[in-house]
Amino acid sequence: MAIGPFLSHDAGYVHLLSTDNWAVDDYYAVLATTTETPNVGTQIDYEDILAECADGDYDQVALAGKAVAEEADKVRFDCDKITFGASVSITARYLYILKGTAATPVNADEIIGHIDLDGAANISSVNAEFSFDPAATEGLFEVARTAAP
Repeated sequence: MAIGPFLSHDAGYVHLLSTDNWAVDDYYAVLATTTETPNVGTQIDYEDILAECADGDYDQVALAGKAVAEEADKVRFDCDKITFGASVSITARYLYILKGTAATPVNADEIIGHIDLDGAANISSVNAEFSFDPAATEGLFEVARTAAP
């Protein structure tokens, strides 16, 4: 299993870095199966996620503990561990982050980015915890300092 990096989706990332407020606005996580075809340029909003997880124990999860901090030469966007359940049976490959409310997602909720949880296939929990904990050293994702050309 090789967890991939956070890959930003163009439109949502532009809004996050220009007009949105990561620490204040509502964001949530969505799981999709291996039949999803992530595309950072053309997947814009919730309705573009066609293979969302359909397991009975699954539901979208609101991000908690969101923070933005300067870390050396980067700006770190972080959140608490994203837990889909402590004793659940869920199968998924991709974790998407969207702007909106988890309890009432709408088709126009913008995708900020996604993470490939395995690199090759679905991963599963069977009556176990299914979660994603952003790395302590990088957070959910980072934006590097700009450099002179």
